[in-house]
Amino acid sequence: MQRILGAIAFVGLVSIFVLHTVRRNNSNRVNNLQAKSNRRKRTTATAVSSNVDSKDKGDRVESLPSYVAALARMWCQRDPDEETRKEVQSWITNKQLTYAKERLEGKLHFGTAGLRGTMAAGYDRINVLTVLQATQGVLKYLEKLYGANQVRKRGICVGRDSRHQSHKLAVITQAVFLQSGVPVNCLSLKPVPTPLVSFAVTQLQCVAGIMITASHNPKNDNGYKLYLEDGCQILPPHDKYIEELIQENAEPWFENYADWLKGDKLQNHPLFTDKVEEIIEAYNNIISSVCHVRQSSDNKFAPAITYSPLHGVGALFFKRLCKSFGFPDFIMTKSQEEPNPDFPTAPFPNPEEGPQVFKEAFKEASNHATKLILMNDPDADRFAAAEYNGNEWRIFTGNEIAFLLVSWLWENRFELRKRWKQRNNILELEETEFAHPNNFACVASAVSSKFIQTMAEKEGFQFRETLTGFKWLSHAALELEQQQCQLLLAYEEALGYMCTTQVRDKDGLSTAAIFWELACATYQNEMLLADRLNLLYEKYGYFLSCNGYLLAKSSLIVPRLFQDIRNSGYPSDIMGCKVVSYRDLATGVDTAEENSQTILPWSPSTCFITVRLQTGRHPSFPDVDVFLSIRGSGTEPKLKYYSEMRCDNATELQSDNIFLVNLVTNFIQNVLKPEENDLAFPKVGE
Repeated sequence: MQRILGAIAFVGLVSIFVLHTVRRNNSNRVNNLQAKSNRRKRTTATAVSSNVDSKDKGDRVESLPSYVAALARMWCQRDPDEETRKEVQSWITNKQLTYAKERLEGKLHFGTAGLRGTMAAGYDRINVLTVLQATQGVLKYLEKLYGANQVRKRGICVGRDSRHQSHKLAVITQAVFLQSGVPVNCLSLKPVPTPLVSFAVTQLQCVAGIMITASHNPKNDNGYKLYLEDGCQILPPHDKYIEELIQENAEPWFENYADWLKGDKLQNHPLFTDKVEEIIEAYNNIISSVCHVRQSSDNKFAPAITYSPLHGVGALFFKRLCKSFGFPDFIMTKSQEEPNPDFPTAPFPNPEEGPQVFKEAFKEASNHATKLILMNDPDADRFAAAEYNGNEWRIFTGNEIAFLLVSWLWENRFELRKRWKQRNNILELEETEFAHPNNFACVASAVSSKFIQTMAEKEGFQFRETLTGFKWLSHAALELEQQQCQLLLAYEEALGYMCTTQVRDKDGLSTAAIFWELACATYQNEMLLADRLNLLYEKYGYFLSCNGYLLAKSSLIVPRLFQDIRNSGYPSDIMGCKVVSYRDLATGVDTAEENSQTILPWSPSTCFITVRLQTGRHPSFPDVDVFLSIRGSGTEPKLKYYSEMRCDNATELQSDNIFLVNLVTNFIQNVLKPEENDLAFPKVGE
């Protein structure tokens, strides 16, 4: 026995020595190779500036200017991916001078949402090289932010969705960290939902998390999403500093990156750990402990629902979460169950697109006589729902889902408070049942409905408005919870919901489970969800909306349009309705505020304008009864518009809705001027 124990101890000491040596050697190697890459960068730059010999037969660039030839050679020297190297070489072979120049001089900007773009060769596209460069810049920034020792002690986590190239991009991301001596907690051997990466960052106490995903974008896109140690997406100016470091670390640090794209080099590295099962188990346990308010015995007899993961990753994960809530098996939309990066039944896999996205789920639900459909987008961070009323399907808007959720969470606030206190080890003098309304809060984006703000004013809970994007919503929620104020809901109208700060990003899985509980309770009371919604309108007021988007032919169009609006003067009226005030988040002006300064964060590059109008149609709202906003999408070439009208009563809803649609149409034609500004309305299915 002593010999066995001695052998075990010896092996343990050897393992520690090997691990320490690997980290030390990797650290030294990184420094040496970074110095070498800087020398290579200077050499390549010299070659570009001095017009290298264009008669090099091996490079097959005889008829191309030597400048473009040098750019192409630089790319091929840097790029470890054979597929994109061949793509660049084909431009040279086919003498595509202008195209090659654009793609090799372009730049994919790193923003607060990370990277998002089309997958292809070129510096303005998502590919192995641009992700490699981004990761080197991110690692340098993490070292500056937390210190190199902390980064190597706590490590990072990496996940990916089921899109084309996602596995390859996740591998190269992890290769950068592992070869630099940074432990990797891997969630990427198989596709996972985006919310799990945000959750894993705090659960594992990592310094950061990276998710390879393009969420609900078309099939040719992919992306790179960054969370810092708090599990939240980055805020400005982190993105600016990271982008600078990406440019400074454009040369690959290691010469063997291509080897990582083959075989099982990743799994064999001593700093690599597969954490996916551990994280799934922890996620299900924690979400069910803080969000599940009905008895599991009651949920066992829940009415059947139809579920669709929209060709994404949600199916297996939602099944496991539902078991922890005590739900029975649900009806799966078979044609969309398995992950498929081509999205064959939903070319635009965004639940916001409406009936065409729900088409397959409608068929499945009709075949099984279920009246409720729950849907996640491909990376399962968004949630959508539709209900059958006996005659037709009603797809709930993002705002309507939020109204239903917050009413349910408010109704069960005391039970949720108990669970929240237990989870956060909070002791209060008063009993939970006497918790003041001010101990609860909701957060919504500036383009979401004013319904919840109105509800907060009547019920007494706190409300915060933020800029669009969960980077803002999640940070606001954390600030509230630091004051022991419990979050009920953070949301944006684009089908993004966060019902607990255990996940610091929108989470379509937990929202779907909570919504199923809400539906169970509603149906037990012999009501439809639509009936519950009408009761909320009767209590808190009627809010009509007309939202949509225009497609931009170029990324330069949207910023130019906003500047044109400023130069020509903000509209003073729209369709005869007076503009009472306006807010421009590029200038920081908000004429509704006493000092005419916006209380929301602003920057010169922000494309976001809001006008507030008085139509004279609603005596209960003598100051402002219409809000109209436009903003540029942060991830797609779109100009989005949002509008909401507050109404007095139900009798005028139909005429009010027609009026609002006409008002928005007038604004689009006379202020946005689509034909003049190369903007186009989306076709059906886009």
